[in-house]
Amino acid sequence: KWDSKLHADVIKDLSGDDLWVWLETNGYEWVNISLAYKQVIIALLSDFCHFVYEALNCSVKAKLAVSFSLLRKPFKENLLYLEWLLIDPKDFMQRFYYEGPKALDLSTALDKERKIQIIQAAIEKSRLGNWIPTEFLYELRYMKAAPYGFEGLWNHATHLVTNFEQYRTSPQNFNFVFSNDDDRLAQWQHFYSFVPLILYHAIEVVDALIATIGERAYKQVDITNLRRDIGILLWENDIHFDDEYKISLSKEIRQIFNSEFMECPGCSNKIRFGKRNLVSLYRHGEISCGACRKKINLLEPHYEAILPPPL
Repeated sequence: KWDSKLHADVIKDLSGDDLWVWLETNGYEWVNISLAYKQVIIALLSDFCHFVYEALNCSVKAKLAVSFSLLRKPFKENLLYLEWLLIDPKDFMQRFYYEGPKALDLSTALDKERKIQIIQAAIEKSRLGNWIPTEFLYELRYMKAAPYGFEGLWNHATHLVTNFEQYRTSPQNFNFVFSNDDDRLAQWQHFYSFVPLILYHAIEVVDALIATIGERAYKQVDITNLRRDIGILLWENDIHFDDEYKISLSKEIRQIFNSEFMECPGCSNKIRFGKRNLVSLYRHGEISCGACRKKINLLEPHYEAILPPPL
């Protein structure tokens, strides 16, 4: 709270650095820290999105070396900072505001155990709770020896020659330079087997973070979240992980599509969510009744009442 009406009136005429300095020198450092917290979230998220967007575009164009190179920073750095902000904002802001860059250098400031702890706590704060093994998510992003991890591909994409045992450059070769069609198919297979998983987690982290600094202007069901859940469900059905790293999205997400939640507004029969309806809902926001064949566009506001509740 402001100490006086005079102070509240003064800041109305201040902005930028002038406002920042005035707050700092008049006992309102807490306001600066709060503002910095919000700005850091937005800045890290914007940077994350720019890199991932370009990586996805490059993948579409078969520029896979560039695509993998672009994913390294957002998945290894931006996302961990966002997870850290979510689970321990006081620690993060203490380091950011008072201690300087060394306190935030991920190569020295956090050891493996602390990174795993941060990722685990961030997963627990997501809508789905413990939906993915923490070690698996950590190894995807940081474990050099993990055969399914990104470290090998990131290093191959960034360096022409690598000598680490798990991703050593093959004889008479340069990394990614001489990729043939089979190589590119293998690279794409890895890309689309794991990138959606990390992006889904990232969105859950960001949603939880944004909730700490503001509320939605409206409370109705968000069709975007619903379509994202369906997309990851359809993706999971096509991916086969080892039992040790089996993710458990299907059960939780399928529960929201129980036929009891939706009745056809045309004939009142219960609508079933088989694969055809799930695909249609994901791609077009549309489902159809199996009994009367009525097509229902859930993007239209008046159908909000029949949507299943969010997780």
